Amino acid sequence: MIYTRLKLARNLLRDDGVMFISIDDNEVDNLRKVCSEVFGGENFVAQIIWQKVFSPKNSAKWFSEDHDYVLVYAKSGDQWTPNLLPQTDEMRARYKNPDDGPRGPSPLCQTICRSCQPVDGTNSVFMFRYLCVLMLGQKKS
Repeated sequence: MIYTRLKLARNLLRDDGVMFISIDDNEVDNLRKVCSEVFGGENFVAQIIWQKVFSPKNSAKWFSEDHDYVLVYAKSGDQWTPNLLPQTDEMRARYKNPDDGPRGPSPLCQTICRSCQPVDGTNSVFMFRYLCVLMLGQKKS
């Protein structure tokens, strides 16, 4: 059933068109296989993780799932390019490179994890649902 709908949707796209499909982790593998058959594997653009909730659910049986996936397929991968938004001064102000790292400016950390907080805005914090590793600096007490 989904196969015929995807074929129809693909035919309705312009040659430089792209399709974004949101799905949870129960069916993402199956959908990706069907989409690769309909669009062609060479037209796969990305599998984006969308964080849909910001706090764990206490009703979860094992782990609280906080994300869904967005599959991105182009009708013709060689004709599609994303239309980037222009950066404002306010957007550029969020990025710094205090240690002159070779990868250039990176975003200032804005922690939403309760278990650790950066000492200042230059620290790199990688957040996981139940584990928060502070890579630079120390945890606030």
